[in-house]
Amino acid sequence: MMAAYRRRREALQRAAHLLSDVMRRGDRDAVRAIVMYLWATQDRATARRFGEELRDAIPEQGGDLMTYAEELILEGERKGEQRGRIEGQVRTIERLVQAGVQWPLIESATGIDREALSALKRRLEGPDANADPT
Repeated sequence: MMAAYRRRREALQRAAHLLSDVMRRGDRDAVRAIVMYLWATQDRATARRFGEELRDAIPEQGGDLMTYAEELILEGERKGEQRGRIEGQVRTIERLVQAGVQWPLIESATGIDREALSALKRRLEGPDANADPT
């Protein structure tokens, strides 16, 4: 188990040094893609350890980079929460329809009509399903 931890830590250190090189070259789009990928694929503890490795790898820019990374992480969390709310609305309305609740009552309770429900479903199922749902 300790060997797996060491390999993961070494990988995080190598990734942090590579990212520091990218940051020094000013390629913020690449930094954004890497940070968003990391946040989407790793647990929070790993993402936070990666942040610590970044601070160690580029102490002169660590604060700026972490501010940027944290901004991206917050943006991702906001989008995820927003997507979750939309998924919840769609699921709730579909259950109401299945239970036989009439549309006038659904509209009155949710503020969402049939057209709006279809639009929400398209957002969730569309080609940019991971994009900002607003």
